[in-house]
Amino acid sequence: MHLNSRRSTKQMVTINCSAIPESLLESELFGYEAGAFTGAIKGGKAGLFETASGGTIFLDEIGEMPLQLQAKLLRVLQESEVQRIGSAKPIPIDVRIIAATNRNLAEMVQQGMFREDLYYRLNIIPIDIPPLRERREDIVPLAYHFLTQIEQKYDIHRTFDKEALKVLEEYDWPGNIRQLKNIIERVSLLANQPEINVSMIREELKEASKKSSKTKKQPKESIDLAKNIDISQYNGTLKEQVAAFEKEVIKKALSEHDSIRKAATALGCDQSTLVRKIQRYKLTKYVTYN
Repeated sequence: MHLNSRRSTKQMVTINCSAIPESLLESELFGYEAGAFTGAIKGGKAGLFETASGGTIFLDEIGEMPLQLQAKLLRVLQESEVQRIGSAKPIPIDVRIIAATNRNLAEMVQQGMFREDLYYRLNIIPIDIPPLRERREDIVPLAYHFLTQIEQKYDIHRTFDKEALKVLEEYDWPGNIRQLKNIIERVSLLANQPEINVSMIREELKEASKKSSKTKKQPKESIDLAKNIDISQYNGTLKEQVAAFEKEVIKKALSEHDSIRKAATALGCDQSTLVRKIQRYKLTKYVTYN
């Protein structure tokens, strides 16, 4: 859409709304003035909307955007202007916004998790992309597309045998295109011969199924995380005791896992939710980046 539009000569900016903590997402999107907060760059910084002005900005995982920022995004859509943090001066912009999510925004609106007005402002030209299992005719072309990318990236040449392609087409791909790309890249790098055969593909899919079944059992681990925490030490109101207990459970999960993603899986919550709670309880010192 960007390359085939009049905006193709300008920049396209992409941001994953679930991968950046809420406290940083606002400054990344809208920018800030000098001295707006501790650690702010001298002279301030332009946000991604300013950077993308004249071009396109792609907001991936828009369903993870906090409600507070949804209100600011709505203003950008309605007024075609942004306001940096710490500034009272609006900055006019001209940007096309493309948003994507794997969540049902209509349901989120009903649950009060997504602004209804923003939903309708974004939902002008909806493009529903069915899961890969419902468009199997795309699997083989995508597999060759990723193979070409891998050849350019790693300077290796690989091909598929017919049986391998058949297995790829018959698999349901619960992780959709990202999983397909991951499998193709891994098997290409691990293969000790130019041709990727059916046994290689089956082995990788077998490993993927094992990992998927382990992930489904994680809620049991999340219960175990709270086992050795002494609840008798908590005092105060119910809300205060629940918050103190939640803080200890999160602290324990972070100490037992080498990434926020793994800790979130163990706790049975979204990574973005865990990031917000880490910020709220000031537990960043317990985070291990892997």
